[in-house]
Amino acid sequence: PSLANAPTGPALGGMTQQQLFDAVDNLVNPRDRFTIPPGTDKTGLVDYLRQQPVEFAVLRNPVTNELYVSRGTETMIYPGPGDRIVFHNHTTSSPYISGLMPGQFFGMGDLGWFLDQRPGQRSTLLGTPDGVYRNRIPTLDELYPNHAIGDWYTTTPPSLDRVIIGGTGPRPGASAPGHTANPARTTPEAVAPAAPAQPVTATDQVLHDGGNYVVVVNDAAGNAFVAKFPNADTLDPNYTSALARESQAVNDLAPYGGPRPLGMVQLPDGRMGVAMEYIDGVPLIDVPPFPVTQAHIDSMNQLFDQFAANEPRAG
Repeated sequence: PSLANAPTGPALGGMTQQQLFDAVDNLVNPRDRFTIPPGTDKTGLVDYLRQQPVEFAVLRNPVTNELYVSRGTETMIYPGPGDRIVFHNHTTSSPYISGLMPGQFFGMGDLGWFLDQRPGQRSTLLGTPDGVYRNRIPTLDELYPNHAIGDWYTTTPPSLDRVIIGGTGPRPGASAPGHTANPARTTPEAVAPAAPAQPVTATDQVLHDGGNYVVVVNDAAGNAFVAKFPNADTLDPNYTSALARESQAVNDLAPYGGPRPLGMVQLPDGRMGVAMEYIDGVPLIDVPPFPVTQAHIDSMNQLFDQFAANEPRAG
């Protein structure tokens, strides 16, 4: 049975509807989760979650078949690697998975995660304060039909009227019984897109040139910062989703003394990259071999302890 139309009343060992809702309310921190036991009365679960002030996800582990609910933040959920996103909610009225809107980069947000972690998943349920929508997930071939380097960054999003393939929520711009359409909130053009990539030019100060190309770049005003791009000679078609992980890693490491994240940038050849604060110093590649002391070990252990406590989603 679907989450929206499950039979009422718990089976032996399952939760009642109220117990299920209470378990949701008891998730107080991002990444908190609980398992939904078999036989649970799931009636109304998606309607309950779609009205929450932060994002929640109902996920299925394909190996153990565990069905669980996980709490996120106002803009992010935390699925386990390879887990199926059965449902998640947006706190805004955007009925589309993120990464599809004009001006957004396909490797980011929901779509980037699906392409990287669940390339075979073809649809997912998305909840908003206005209702529940089933979104079709475009394939990589659909997004980038020519498999050319420029395609990975300059392709056009699929027609949004082909994305929503079902659900209880009103179509964007349309009215439903008891619902007054608000085009300012629901039309694709009105949904705030991700900030467009800032054009930059690379300097001759290359910090790394291997699987990735890390270089000091300048913006139009001459400001210098560091950006990480795919190497043009080794571009992987899956770099769109890898770039999403790189961006998340920069954001996750910032609280631990990492460089300040500065968003997405684009080279004249079309390659998009992740920008970060330029911290001046001696490049590690230029540092001669040196002995590892107990101070180094203590510093690394302190960093690992912070990671263990906060579980940042680093790439």
